[in-house]
Amino acid sequence: MKSAAIFGLTVFAANENPQNGRLLTMKLVMRGMPIQPCNPNMVSAHYATLEADKLLTGSANRCLLWEGFVKRSLGVKAKYDGGRDRVEDFTVPQRMPKVYIITRADMRGITTRIVFRNQNLMFVKVDDISHSIERRPRAGPRN
Repeated sequence: MKSAAIFGLTVFAANENPQNGRLLTMKLVMRGMPIQPCNPNMVSAHYATLEADKLLTGSANRCLLWEGFVKRSLGVKAKYDGGRDRVEDFTVPQRMPKVYIITRADMRGITTRIVFRNQNLMFVKVDDISHSIERRPRAGPRN
């Protein structure tokens, strides 16, 4: 085995619970590949990716994955008949939590984003909330 391949496998195996979005996406796709049937299509591939997320992260990214699939017409009722015809669908699973996003940017270049994932905002649990704060440097030269 070539050293580059060994290095790649080592890096891949070293991070069993990835947090970085690109690494996590790669890992979900790679874990989903053996689950897919022979000659997969986009519909079977997206179900394999969801199953890989379930195995790797306990479905922590289920909502985000469904949001991405639905944007690309791969909703719950999407079908592929094996030929050139694909039935597009834009619906999410019925029990999918609603997502509310509040984003605020101030004059200093700090962006705060709060995400609520819940069916009912009246009863929000701590686990339903995530937030991020990002600081971007101001444009222009500094004196």
